[in-house]
Amino acid sequence: DNDYLLMSDLDEVVKDDILRDVKENRHLTGICVLRLTLFMYNFNWKKIYDWPQARIVPVKMVNSIQACRDERKNFEFDYGKKNGFGGCGWHMTYFMTAEEIQDKLGAFSHIEYNIPKYTSLEHINECISTGRDLFNREKYDNDEKMIRSSKEDIRCLPEHIHILKERYTTITYT
Repeated sequence: DNDYLLMSDLDEVVKDDILRDVKENRHLTGICVLRLTLFMYNFNWKKIYDWPQARIVPVKMVNSIQACRDERKNFEFDYGKKNGFGGCGWHMTYFMTAEEIQDKLGAFSHIEYNIPKYTSLEHINECISTGRDLFNREKYDNDEKMIRSSKEDIRCLPEHIHILKERYTTITYT
């Protein structure tokens, strides 16, 4: 009766202590939102907002996974807002080479982004090196802007991510 389902993508890592707190202290009866620090391309760049898409849901209330993902308003507990910060973990999006990003853009369902303006290697490399959004969304939405990560952002990463840095060249930070 006290089992929970963690709903997140593979590039989202939730902090162990958050999971432990939910299991031991929250006794949720509804959806819990976990706000994650959103890193883009590598650990040098992060969005100015926290990614609010990871969820924890009591198993007994799960009728539809998609319904839980789509729920945007009726949260029992919003970890980030309730505590005044995100800090529930890390979302690492587009942690790929420019060529791999180009392939991804050609393969996913947002065909409006599968155009040379966005898929050229020159554009992708420019975005990676300057921290610009791939789709220029910062022009229309201030939340889409990226900032340089701080030493504290990097220090807070779990040890297993620091270890992966040695193995994967796209997991970089300076």
